[in-house]
Amino acid sequence: MIFFDDFIKKVEKKDLPLDGKYSFGLEMKKIVVWLGTGIPLVLLGAYQFALGYTQGMKIGYIIFGIVLLILGLGHLWLAFSYKISLDFQKNSLKNKKTNISLDEIESCIMSKMVAPGGKKLQTCVEIITKDKVKVIIPLIMKNKINFAALLRKKLGNKFEIIRD
Repeated sequence: MIFFDDFIKKVEKKDLPLDGKYSFGLEMKKIVVWLGTGIPLVLLGAYQFALGYTQGMKIGYIIFGIVLLILGLGHLWLAFSYKISLDFQKNSLKNKKTNISLDEIESCIMSKMVAPGGKKLQTCVEIITKDKVKVIIPLIMKNKINFAALLRKKLGNKFEIIRD
């Protein structure tokens, strides 16, 4: 991760056109981490399941294998399904959980914070809609500078950067 002050300077310098659709996938470091845990979990789960099956249907091995398989497949799913898109033709921000109209955004704050469910301090964008719905998006995607610069340009005065 780039140091936060350098990141802010790059976001402020970046000027991109607000037309078309931009898609942002998961950054390579996160893909490697999630694949690095997902693949071994799937292999261990399959081994435990096969071990339990071949040794006379030992339920403990089979259940443990199924749990490991589910955890591993979850990691693989996260690694390949992460995607955020900014569509300026439809004026929306979409990811797998939310679909926010850019016109409905009341405020957007970029700062360093601990994302929900996370443990590390990282750069996040906190979006509050006119319906008072709060969405926090950790910037763990490729081209995070482009994502923040596009939001900044589109939202104008609604976009705020909090420096520590």
